[in-house]
Amino acid sequence: HIKPDNVVGIFAALLNADNPEGAGGGYTRGNEFGLTWAYQFTDNFFVEGVYGRTLLDNFPADSTQTLVNRFIGRVKFNIKGPLYTFFMPYIGYKKNGVVAGVTVMRRLVPGWFLKADLGTDVLNIGFAIEF
Repeated sequence: HIKPDNVVGIFAALLNADNPEGAGGGYTRGNEFGLTWAYQFTDNFFVEGVYGRTLLDNFPADSTQTLVNRFIGRVKFNIKGPLYTFFMPYIGYKKNGVVAGVTVMRRLVPGWFLKADLGTDVLNIGFAIEF
């Protein structure tokens, strides 16, 4: 059971950006690091905000860097799985459109989780705590 309060997480992901002008074969890849905060507003429903930050090298042209800040809002529904695992299908919105996916959380010890997001907006892995 997840407590009816807050879940805060950190994550790491790889961000690919289309870059037809660069030397990376049509895309540039950067390491994204971010934070998430989810609030359970009623039984099994969460609203979540996601912030991710990436520094892309050689984007949009060689010898330049671009800082990318991403903000995503999501609504999730919590489904309890086996062995202290939780599945949270979500739908949300970011600047360029609607996103959908699932968050998988596996309890490590009470209050601490391994967390992965698998969706149209991001593929990431990280840790979360509930309080």
